[in-house]
Amino acid sequence: MNCIAMNNHAYTFSIVARDPETGVICVGGTSQWFAYSTLVPFIEAEVGAIATQAECNLSYGTEGLLLLKQGKLPEDIVSILVNNDSQKDIRQLLVIDNKGNTAGHTGKNCVELANHYLEKDFAIAGNILANETVIPTMKDFYKTSHLPFVLKIIKTLQKGQEAGGDLRGKRSAGLLIAESKKSGQYWQGIQYNLRIDDHPEPLQEIERLYTIATAYQDMNRGDNAYYEEKNKEAAIKYYQKAHKLCPEDPIVKFWYAKLLWDMQEKEKAQLLLEELKQTASQWEVYWDRVLATE
Repeated sequence: MNCIAMNNHAYTFSIVARDPETGVICVGGTSQWFAYSTLVPFIEAEVGAIATQAECNLSYGTEGLLLLKQGKLPEDIVSILVNNDSQKDIRQLLVIDNKGNTAGHTGKNCVELANHYLEKDFAIAGNILANETVIPTMKDFYKTSHLPFVLKIIKTLQKGQEAGGDLRGKRSAGLLIAESKKSGQYWQGIQYNLRIDDHPEPLQEIERLYTIATAYQDMNRGDNAYYEEKNKEAAIKYYQKAHKLCPEDPIVKFWYAKLLWDMQEKEKAQLLLEELKQTASQWEVYWDRVLATE
C-alpha cells in the first residue's frame, strides 16, 4: 500500500474517542490552520475514526478506514501507513476502531511541542502546542467528566485550548460523530458533522452549532414520532426539547407551531405564529404556503 506524499500544514490538536455505553465514535479538533475539517478528520459508522495531522497525509484517512473495514487493528494500521511513507517523520496520526482500540504516531521531526496519548476508548495528539500541559489537561478532564459524550468531547477540546492550545492561536475546528451501527448509506451513519473554517473562537462556535444541530435532530424525531408512529406525547416532548435548546430560532418555532396545528392545538400554534410574525412578515406568508400544500 502506497501512501501519497501529500503535505498539508494542518498543525493542530485532536481527539478520537468511543463512547463505551453506546459505541458512538468521534474525531474532532482545532487548529490555527484554515479549515481543519477538510484535512484532518475521517470517520465511518461501525468502522472507526482517524485524525491525520502535522504535515498531514490525507491518504492516511482514506486508506486507514479501508484497513479498519478489513478488520486490521489500529496498531497494525499505523505501522502499515507509516512504514510506507517516506515522510513519516513529519506526520502525526491517531486511529480508533469501533471496539475502542487506539494507536498513534508522532514523527520525530514534528514541530515541537508534539506528542500523543493513547488509552482504551480515547486518544489525543497535538503538535506546535503552546506548552506541555495541553494534552495532560485534556486527558484529565476527559477521564473525570460525566457530561454527555459529544459535549464531553467539545469541552475536552476547550480545556486544551484554555491550557494554551495551538501556539499560533485559534482559527478552525471540526467534529465528526458516527453511530455505532450502519443505518444504510454512508451519510446516514453520521450523527454530527460540524465545522468552523475561520472564526476567532472556533470551539465556542462548534458548541453553539452542536446545540442547534441537537435541536434540529429533536425536531426530526418529533416529526417521526407524530407523523409516522402516531405518538403525540413523544412528539411534543421532542419539540419541547428543541424549543428549550433554541427558543429564538424561527424554524424551530415555525415547525413546532405546525405540529401543534396538526394536532388540533390551534390556539397554541397561533401563539407561536404570532411571535414569528412580530419578527418578520415572511413567516405568515410561509405559513400560508405550507398550509396550501395540504
